[in-house]
Amino acid sequence: MFVSSSFVFFRSCLRPVLGILLALWFCPALFAATGSSTGWWVEAVYERELPAALIKERKEAGEKLAQAEKEQAKKESAADKEIPEEAAEEEGVPAEVEPESLTLTVTMAGEIVALDSEFLTFRPAVQPGEVLKLPLNQVASLSHHAPGQAPAAEEPDDLEFRVVLRDGSEVPGQLISLTGEALNIALVGSGANIALPLGEIIRVERNVPIGKGSEVDLPEFSGRHIAVLSTGEIVAGQLLPSRDSDKWLRISSPILTAECPLALVDLLLFPDPGASSGSVEEELAGEVETDSDDNNGRPAASEPQIDRAPEAEAESEPENVAEPVVRHLVTLAPAGMIWARSLEVDGGNLMISALGEKSFAVPLDRVESVSFGHMGMSTTAPVLVWGGYADEDDEYKKTLDALAGHIPSRKLIQNMSKVPDAGFMRQLRRARVLLIPEMENYKRVEIRKEMAKAGKNAPSWKDACQGFLRRGGSIIFLGITGEALGFVNESGLGPLRTGGSGGGWEFTAEGKKIGAKVAGVVTNVNSTHYYRKGEPWQVWGAAKNGDNSAALLGRRLERGWVMVFGADFYETSADVTETLVQMIEFSGRR
Repeated sequence: MFVSSSFVFFRSCLRPVLGILLALWFCPALFAATGSSTGWWVEAVYERELPAALIKERKEAGEKLAQAEKEQAKKESAADKEIPEEAAEEEGVPAEVEPESLTLTVTMAGEIVALDSEFLTFRPAVQPGEVLKLPLNQVASLSHHAPGQAPAAEEPDDLEFRVVLRDGSEVPGQLISLTGEALNIALVGSGANIALPLGEIIRVERNVPIGKGSEVDLPEFSGRHIAVLSTGEIVAGQLLPSRDSDKWLRISSPILTAECPLALVDLLLFPDPGASSGSVEEELAGEVETDSDDNNGRPAASEPQIDRAPEAEAESEPENVAEPVVRHLVTLAPAGMIWARSLEVDGGNLMISALGEKSFAVPLDRVESVSFGHMGMSTTAPVLVWGGYADEDDEYKKTLDALAGHIPSRKLIQNMSKVPDAGFMRQLRRARVLLIPEMENYKRVEIRKEMAKAGKNAPSWKDACQGFLRRGGSIIFLGITGEALGFVNESGLGPLRTGGSGGGWEFTAEGKKIGAKVAGVVTNVNSTHYYRKGEPWQVWGAAKNGDNSAALLGRRLERGWVMVFGADFYETSADVTETLVQMIEFSGRR
């Protein structure tokens, strides 16, 4: 049981929920004792208007506290006097206006009775006679395990392949057939035959590779499909329907055509649709002039063709990507996730409308969690603190120490892997925030060595980061400088460059949206790093009297957020820690 934000007793509207809340407070071992029928946790968020008298009372209390803090600041040393005075001048009028609503977050264990497009009907374990009908717009998530915790990973027998889609879905199952329009896959745990459009697929990877072809560095061919076979061959070209069977893979290039059973595929990479060659069959039939300029077998053009990087296209008009009004994220156990348009419970199955299918069934015991009305990951999902290239004894540990008491320890997962291996990716799939303390030990040559040694079967860092953002996660970099800036840029999250310095920094109008309770100028700590202002970054914390510099930047990328904070947490302050806490909680809703 967890309660967040201010608590006000609304007897008339919250009595049933509060009764359950109090019962759960004294039942910490409840979940362990419940069976599969009650083994679900629901997180519901209630918002209620505050009485006008209470708003006035809290506003006056806030003004008194601000005045007391101002008087205390005047008693400090002469060097500390400037900032409070400057903040006072900028405020001028009574500080911030008290919001007119209260947010109450409730987490409880129980049983799913029913689920449709409007309501979740839930029977709490501590009061099985009390059935709650919760409006779906107030339900943040359902989880098959206690919030912040996760079951031990087990690979099911029917998980043969994992298909990664451009919308962030990862569909686990067995390959059935391949046509000119779609890849058909039997979903793990369900057996539902789902047709995945080829234009929506990024990669198809075998869960446990048969051969060693995926251990070599793959060539980069703009606009080509790349197949890695269990027999060791690597084939690049245009994916085409097989002439003989839809259970075969056919890849053609102007030089050769390769055909093999789907059963021999270890890895299949798809190019960006805009970079794909359009009329390969026509080119194969005609005389094709092949050059060594990697033109993907196209006839030599009279005018140079420009292949724009996918991230450059995304940066040009990032806000023009169409978003469904409501999306739900279904996470499958032990692997996979699906973005769904609508959900319904039918007996022991979750009926999902997604992936072009009107409805297909997944047994509830194969569902790990559901996040509703998605604009970011569920608040019950943990924070993954990755320190593969951090100073473990200083910045990494001190970042964790700073968060102690602000973020529950159950919501912090630590990982020191140097590559996005299976363990890292499993934790990343369950997280809502990837927090990266200062990468003090990062070197390009070292990360290449690690990827060559331990990351052969792992995705690239770029794929890992951008896949996480497509699922609505947030990535936060702390105190990133020097060579480590290359990690941001090479992962498609930049461009990012260091800037000048500043005499402290202050929130901009955009930056105030993260909700940090910080007013005036934030004093520098050792060390405070600054970055150069520039698109596509939004400046959230601008350097005071600085030269075109910012200590806090953010940008929307895919369905998530990337944030850069120039604090390395070797030293911190209340304002700096408060800023990081609110960055972690930020989901774009404010």
